[in-house]
Amino acid sequence: MNETQFDLAYLTSKETAFIKFIDICSQIEKFSVSGRIVPPKARLEKPADTSAIPVFFVEIKDLSDTEIRERFREIKLFDLPYVLLYDDAHAGEVSGYNPPYWLHQKNLNAFELTLLLPKIEADHRLRVQAGYLKRKFHESEKRFIGVFRSKTEATIVLNHDGLIRYINPACQELFDIPQNFVGQRFPLDVKAGEIRELDLRLLTGKNRTVEIVTNELIWEDELCITLTLRDTRELRRLEDELLTFRHVIHLSPLPIMITDQYGTIIYINEQFSKCTGHTEKDALGKTPRILKSNAHKPEFYKKMWETITAGETWRGQICNKMKDGRLYWEKQVISPVRDKRGDIKFYVSIRIEDIQKRKEEKARQKAETLKSVQELAGGIAHEFSQPLQVLTISMSILEQQVADSEYYVKAQRSIQRIVELVDNLKSITALRQQDYLSTKIINIRASSEEAMEKSRQQRILIIDDEPELLDSLIEVLHLSGYECDGASNGPEALDHIGNQSYSLIISDVDMPEMPGTELFKKIKESGYKGHFVFMTGYEVEEELEDTVRMADAFLSKPFPLLDLKNLVIKLVGEPLSEKD
Repeated sequence: MNETQFDLAYLTSKETAFIKFIDICSQIEKFSVSGRIVPPKARLEKPADTSAIPVFFVEIKDLSDTEIRERFREIKLFDLPYVLLYDDAHAGEVSGYNPPYWLHQKNLNAFELTLLLPKIEADHRLRVQAGYLKRKFHESEKRFIGVFRSKTEATIVLNHDGLIRYINPACQELFDIPQNFVGQRFPLDVKAGEIRELDLRLLTGKNRTVEIVTNELIWEDELCITLTLRDTRELRRLEDELLTFRHVIHLSPLPIMITDQYGTIIYINEQFSKCTGHTEKDALGKTPRILKSNAHKPEFYKKMWETITAGETWRGQICNKMKDGRLYWEKQVISPVRDKRGDIKFYVSIRIEDIQKRKEEKARQKAETLKSVQELAGGIAHEFSQPLQVLTISMSILEQQVADSEYYVKAQRSIQRIVELVDNLKSITALRQQDYLSTKIINIRASSEEAMEKSRQQRILIIDDEPELLDSLIEVLHLSGYECDGASNGPEALDHIGNQSYSLIISDVDMPEMPGTELFKKIKESGYKGHFVFMTGYEVEEELEDTVRMADAFLSKPFPLLDLKNLVIKLVGEPLSEKD
């Protein structure tokens, strides 16, 4: 290891002091030490560039305060180590000079210097290293400023007071910030490490907002702040576009899943969660294997993966599994998304059709079509039922007079044929599928002796909005020996009921002013104890079924007169006096 060398310079004009100092230097064995004398009042010069570490020793008593400070200034200018020597008379002045090292003159000996010189060596080497780094830093700083001048990003440099120290050419080109702003105060208080917005109206008067990024910079021993200006208009447009796309995707009625290039799920939309049962917590960070149903062979999934990793779009039907284990079929599109370099970054999976839902929709449409056909058939049947019922009653009345006539027989056959056609139409409407909707008398409570006892008064009220049918029914029952009244609507029927007692009421279900079901409820609420029969040529709506079931019987138009007569006899008994 090379021995450390010291060049000790003693500022004194006393020869005896110098001789003593040289003698002390010769006694130091640990280092290679040379000593020399320097006139205390002579201007100091930077020592020659040697490997020896220069150290100056300065006595307070030999120099005035001004001379001492001048020597210190020169020594500091060259960044050299020094030791201040003092005696008892000047001990109080040492702290005022703030020297790096100090030593009482009586302690100036080889032992003390052997202890002091290693400290001086360590500090000196640190200063040398710092000086080297500082020079290198200044060199890089110059190159850095050169980069500022040539860089395409707009850059402004502020000093520690917030004054503009430098503006590069890109500021002028991009934002119309001229060089003559140098020396002016920047309009905002900024500090290093910030990202904020700047309204350029504060600088140029133009209505434009830019983003500034701040950093620290040491420039010529001064701590400065650099401002990098960025035009955020395009960035904001892209951000707004991204937010819009994200919102659209999130609210899309189609289930959407996005994975990274390795197949890890990074996004699912709300519809995906609704359709599969998997929440973001369940899916994010997992792979699409959470949907695997094992309904396909391994070759199916392998071919799908090979297709999308090759940069192509996969389309097809796939059976997936929901979170609760249920399987579902869907048509799916999986497409790769590339970056600017053409590398695949993401895969987007979109369900374009729910096959199960499509089947259910087809079934629903079929059911709606069937319902429309049923409603049409029911309407036609009803329109035929009303005049057919009148015709049937009229033929029954004529039967006694022309029963043997060939024309009467033909007419009866034709009527029966029409009745069968109407019944066929009704079968389409599913009227016959209801256990309470048939020409047979159902749920007749009048078969008991108690009911017969209550039916001594054989007055009947018939309600129907078809005048011809109403008149025909009244005439038939009148001819059968029963007292009958008629009403063409619900309010008129209530008037009759308020003025007359009836043992039986026969009412159409579908009437314009007041439906038969509503009339039934009102007269029951009023305390009516007699019998009630519904009749209709329509299909009874589902919400009215419970009310219709509460009646004593139900007749589907057109009904045979014999069925009507048998029903009336069962409910109110044989007529007291049958008319011819």
